[in-house]
Amino acid sequence: MVHGPLNKFLVFSLLFFMIKGSLSAQESALYQKISVQFVNITVDSALRVLEKKTHLDFTYNTKLVPSTKKITVVFNATPLAIVLDSLLQKPLVQYRIIDNQLTLYEKNEPVSKETPGVIPSAKTITGKIVDGSTGRALPFSSIGISHQHVGVISNEDGVFIFKIPSKFQNDTLVISHLGYRLYKVPIAEINHFKSYKLQQQVVSLPEILIRSASAPELMRKAILKIPDNYFTGPYRMRSFYREIIKCDNKYRSYTEAILDIYKRPMRPTLYRNEVKVVKERKFNELQTKDTLVFKLKGGIDAILKLDAIRNPLDFLELHNTNYQFALADMQILDNKLVYVIHFSPVTKQEETAFEGDLYIDSRSLAILKMSFGYTKNSLKQLKNVFIVKNSRHFKSYPTEINYDVSYQNLDGKYYIHHILGTIKLKIRQKKKWLASHYSVTFEMIGTDIENKNPIRFVGSEIIKPNRIFSDMITLGETSFWLNENIIPPEADIIKALRKFTKEQSKSRK
Repeated sequence: MVHGPLNKFLVFSLLFFMIKGSLSAQESALYQKISVQFVNITVDSALRVLEKKTHLDFTYNTKLVPSTKKITVVFNATPLAIVLDSLLQKPLVQYRIIDNQLTLYEKNEPVSKETPGVIPSAKTITGKIVDGSTGRALPFSSIGISHQHVGVISNEDGVFIFKIPSKFQNDTLVISHLGYRLYKVPIAEINHFKSYKLQQQVVSLPEILIRSASAPELMRKAILKIPDNYFTGPYRMRSFYREIIKCDNKYRSYTEAILDIYKRPMRPTLYRNEVKVVKERKFNELQTKDTLVFKLKGGIDAILKLDAIRNPLDFLELHNTNYQFALADMQILDNKLVYVIHFSPVTKQEETAFEGDLYIDSRSLAILKMSFGYTKNSLKQLKNVFIVKNSRHFKSYPTEINYDVSYQNLDGKYYIHHILGTIKLKIRQKKKWLASHYSVTFEMIGTDIENKNPIRFVGSEIIKPNRIFSDMITLGETSFWLNENIIPPEADIIKALRKFTKEQSKSRK
């Protein structure tokens, strides 16, 4: 409780997600909780008070600190990083602790005149990724430029479209897929559509790796290495997003958009993740006979929360004893030897629990990929979570909920790259034997990253991630996004889009 006269009184009571587990000394200092009161003093004086309270020496450019502004504020058990954010009110200021010195600095990199993802003179490359022996399509292969922040993913047919900025057209195209050798080719040599044949890579298991491969110990080390392996600061990401709803294998809705996403720092912070819609379109089955209205709630929110490194799920908590881990396999991913760690709940009584596989680089111990879903017991607890509008004459329940999350390495640090969610539901009308089978897919791929000067968005540009995304946008045209990297629709989706387009044209007459 605070006593005494105050001109302005403000108490910060903040809820935030903390990275569970042990942190390095540098990280933990920013997480330490501070209780402090500032009464009508300058920000510079407040920083000096914090110096004494934390036993750290603060170093900063005085231009970062308002010189005359006086504040009156109370912080109760608030992490140091959030206290600093609150005092400075500058999202681009970063904090670095070396030994006993905390440095406050702002990156002064010039802002690129080129909007991320907008390519003024792009070379378009199209192709199909296939198994070199069988010719089988390799879905969700990664296609990128060596050591650059630009890339795409192939669709379920293995097909991709990649629009490459002119400044990268003398670089090398790199294609990767789990269990296959990297495929590299100079971009200048690619002039037409072709099939890229990837060769499977047989894994030889080095004794030194196998001998010490205890799954629980590998998990412990991988979690502790998160601050070293992943980019922890704020950044902006241009991304492609789509949602697909099917009923009994027939397409009912297709929505896609180009998004700009502001990713907040991994440390405690005042600033939230933000999403801005750049371009969008949707197609709906207008003459459907369905009596059930089904919509995916919070798909955008899901792609923010499924970045499980920045928003740790319970199976990535350091001291969580509810999961068991086992070394299931060793594979090649992005030309790296990876451990495949299978995890599942220790008991079947867990109300909502996950099971799946984690792919961990054998050298850096970075988690490169996660494939997981809710257990069968958990599905029973999630009966109506995904139904937004449901008639009382219908019963619905999920039969399968699975997620795939992968990360890419840029300049030695990992960033979120691809998220795929699949939800399957069974919906039956009461007093009827036959049921309808719905499936919902939402997918996001990061196509370009700006980490030098990640400016946040204007308030009016920001959308609410937990809203029904398809309700937020209008019907679109059939042409693809000019100069934007996307995941091209699969062959069967293209047929459905043509049908949707005809029906939309009729409805406008």
